[in-house]
Amino acid sequence: MAFKSHPDILQGTDPHFDAVICNHMRSRATTSSRLRAPDEWGLIEVARKNDGPDSLKWKKDNLKMLRGLCALMRYVREYVDYDKETLKKLQFPGLIQAGLETMTVRITCVGHVFIKQEGALRKVPTSVKTLPQAFQLLESLWLFKKMMLDCREAVQSYTERKEKGVEPMAPTSPSTYYSERLDKPGSL
Repeated sequence: MAFKSHPDILQGTDPHFDAVICNHMRSRATTSSRLRAPDEWGLIEVARKNDGPDSLKWKKDNLKMLRGLCALMRYVREYVDYDKETLKKLQFPGLIQAGLETMTVRITCVGHVFIKQEGALRKVPTSVKTLPQAFQLLESLWLFKKMMLDCREAVQSYTERKEKGVEPMAPTSPSTYYSERLDKPGSL
């Protein structure tokens, strides 16, 4: 069963993912914003078996995950008006499950560049001897959840700051920056 993402968030991508992690209740657009408040924080893709990293299914799921996470990042970047303080905290996680193997993926941004980082491929233990692998798998799943919560908290913090009228200092263009300082002696 595929879950369909909200169409205005994942524009230009295949909006069908095996799972889209959302808030409990879909939020509505606020009056102070032209964009609907984000409510999607992570993606999950599942395959029945893992045929290796060179298989067509693995490559398609990996590319689909990358495109979906980039779309989420673009949407939230625009929603927070490219606030540098908030952008430093944003990282959207993805989870690729293939058979008994799981890999976490996260995307962050520095300026206008998106950075994809892949975690190690973790296996579900199938015997008592491999039971310690379960702790590594649980750790990566806990980090997946932590990334989503931190991302949602960063956006909520931005929204609260904006509602209170505590606007972060907007970056100025170089011409504005220098023209403002030309009027103040000794500020260049």
